[in-house]
Amino acid sequence: MSPDLKPMNFPHLVERLSLLVIITFGEMIIGVADYFRPDRLSVLSVLIFLIVVSLFMTYIVEIDHLIDPYTSNPNENHLIYWHYPIIFGLSFVTVAIGFLGNAEAHNGFAVALFYLGVFLILSGIYQFKSMNKPTHRFTKSLVYSCLTAWLAGLGLSCLFLENSQFLLFIAAIMSCYLAVTAVRFNMKHLSKS
Repeated sequence: MSPDLKPMNFPHLVERLSLLVIITFGEMIIGVADYFRPDRLSVLSVLIFLIVVSLFMTYIVEIDHLIDPYTSNPNENHLIYWHYPIIFGLSFVTVAIGFLGNAEAHNGFAVALFYLGVFLILSGIYQFKSMNKPTHRFTKSLVYSCLTAWLAGLGLSCLFLENSQFLLFIAAIMSCYLAVTAVRFNMKHLSKS
C-alpha cells in the first residue's frame, strides 16, 4: 500500500458530518414549526427563528470557514466524535424551546436544558480548534467572550424564570451574540490569510 494513501478523505468527511448537522437543524425547524402557524405567529416566533439561525451560523462559520479541510495531519476520529455533543446539544435546544413556548415543563428545567445544549454545541466546536486554518486559531479572547455570553445568558435566565417570553428573548440575544462573534472572528482573520 502506498504511504500517500489515506484511509479517509478529510474534506469529504467534513462535508458529510456538516450535512448530518444540517439534517439535525432541519429537525429543529420541524420541532419549532408550530410557532409559525398563522394563528400563532408573534414576536416569540421571531425570537425562536433568531435562535435557530444564530446557532446554525455559529456552526457553519466553524465548519465551512475556519476548519482547514486540507490540513496535513487531520484527526478524523476527533472530528467524528466531537460532532456527537453538537448533535445532542441541538436536540436539547430543540426540546427546551418547545418547553419554553408551550409551558410543558418547569422553566428552570427548560433553561437548564437549553444552556446545556448550547454548552455542548460550543464544546464540540471548540474541540475542532486543532483543525482550524493557521490564521484562524481560536484566541483566548474569543473563548472568554463566548463563555461570558453563555454565562450571562444562563445567569439572567435564572433571574427571570417566571417569564417564558423573556427567557426566549435572553436566549435569542445570547445566540445572536455567539453568531456575530463567530462571523467577526472569521472576517477579522480573513485579512491575515
